[in-house]
Amino acid sequence: MGADHGRIARHIKRNEFDERFKITDPFIGAGSNLQPHSDTVPTDPILMVRKSVTGREAKEIRWGLIPPAFDDKMVKQRTNSCARLDKLKGGLPWWRDPFRAGQTCLVPVTGYYEWAGPPRNQTRYYFCRPSGALFVFAGLWQRHPTMGESATIITTDPNDYVAKIHDRTPIWLSEDKWDAWLTRPTLEMLQQPTDDDLEAFPVRNKINDDAPESSIVPELPRQRQLL
Repeated sequence: MGADHGRIARHIKRNEFDERFKITDPFIGAGSNLQPHSDTVPTDPILMVRKSVTGREAKEIRWGLIPPAFDDKMVKQRTNSCARLDKLKGGLPWWRDPFRAGQTCLVPVTGYYEWAGPPRNQTRYYFCRPSGALFVFAGLWQRHPTMGESATIITTDPNDYVAKIHDRTPIWLSEDKWDAWLTRPTLEMLQQPTDDDLEAFPVRNKINDDAPESSIVPELPRQRQLL
């Protein structure tokens, strides 16, 4: 997932979400109806799950981490929609500080997009799980004193499959790691996905955010269509 494009899709039913993610705090306010989204862009709100006093809470917050020291000008120059694992390991404070503070979160999505090809004639690809299951990305959240809360998704080097399209890939967590990532996170949990963990296929370059999920997915069989 690249900082230049960085788009995600999310189609999750509210009743299934609460049960699957064991939400204990009332999920109310903006975004709580889990309106479907087919083309969420950085600076839009994204859904995240994090630990709370009673267990877990869900909330929609700004996609694009805003460190507390950033002013308006710095925010316009850097959205930080994705955090690089190598930079996190290297100690870049934007991402190191929320990680060390235990400000980790889960970001559930049903797919994400990358572009490939020459600048004026790029093809848009949709990445999803072959099983149709959710991606649950490893994320970090931060609270800015005047601009509120924001989140970022952690990325790493691509596997051979993703490398045909892009030089980064988001890290997702299997369900058996969700609780540990929220309560006792370690960098060792953040592993590169395998080639068989996902598939990608070309889609239309223009997708409305309120478009139904069926408008994204082409007719089967997809056969892991790539370049």
